Amino acid sequence: MENRSKKNPISESRPIQIPIPKWKHIVLIMIIGFVVYSNSLKDPFIYDDNSNIVKNVFIKDWGNLSELFSSRYFSLAQEKTYRPITTLSYFIDYSLWELNVIGWHVTNIVLHLINALLVYYLLLLILSDYNVSFITALLFCLHPIQTEENIGDVA
Repeated sequence: MENRSKKNPISESRPIQIPIPKWKHIVLIMIIGFVVYSNSLKDPFIYDDNSNIVKNVFIKDWGNLSELFSSRYFSLAQEKTYRPITTLSYFIDYSLWELNVIGWHVTNIVLHLINALLVYYLLLLILSDYNVSFITALLFCLHPIQTEENIGDVA
């Protein structure tokens, strides 16, 4: 009887090379994104920001947090949609900034830039192409459809 040892192709393969993001891409995405959206820092609350933030007493008291996941949410929060993560972010923003609109805009810009960097890194992992990942992340970051997300605080 012949002893044939089968080679396991997985155990003999090279380790997976995870691409490391280029610092210049990260810095450029952050700087360009911040410069483009920084003009919103001077803007007041707009549209439904007034009802969902300014006049919303629900987000101004951390004691209401447990009601975020209760059937009383709609009557207390005075919102028309159930978005518990968004409302949780209102609690956090209000506790940090109260009604200082600049702080609310800074939060939106920072979250948007983090998402753009995640797009960059995800595409880099999938494609291993620095240029395509960078250009796509910039397109995501700067595309006009993203404007409402960053200028209005309720998105």
